[in-house]
Amino acid sequence: MKVASLEKLTAELRRSLEEKDTMLAELQGKVGDLTRTVEAQTSSLAEKDAAIHEGETRIAQRTKELNTAFVAVASKKMLREKGVVEKKGAILGVGGRWIETGKFEPGVFREVDVTKELEVSIPAPASKVTVVTEQPKGSYQIVDGGPKSKSSKLEVKDPAAFWKGDRYLVVMIPD
Repeated sequence: MKVASLEKLTAELRRSLEEKDTMLAELQGKVGDLTRTVEAQTSSLAEKDAAIHEGETRIAQRTKELNTAFVAVASKKMLREKGVVEKKGAILGVGGRWIETGKFEPGVFREVDVTKELEVSIPAPASKVTVVTEQPKGSYQIVDGGPKSKSSKLEVKDPAAFWKGDRYLVVMIPD
């Protein structure tokens, strides 16, 4: 009777062990499937992160380009020598006006961020300053540094209007 009982118990334990082996095999299959799914999603996320980073880089570069302008504050002689300005409409050297030639001389111009730099220092009194480029008159003002000061500054009052047409500002001061 004890032997029969032990044989019965052994049979039940074997059957239970076989069921557990079957269940273990199924679970290992599911784990394998889930591992492949996680790897695929990780790869997909890495690709999407790379695409997002690339997009952010392009946006940052484009934003920088859109917010960049170039400013030249120099003497009449230097601007003329570098070919940045020329006098048009003068008759026998009298009259006429200074205009920009469209030549970009890197040694004369400096890069500015139009969203941050709303003032340009000028090493000459306001009465001697000429803005050569065609920025709208109401979008800026030239402020004198004071009665004894030999400097002034150009204050941009309306950046959108000021930089709308031309991204180059040429300010001519006396020699």
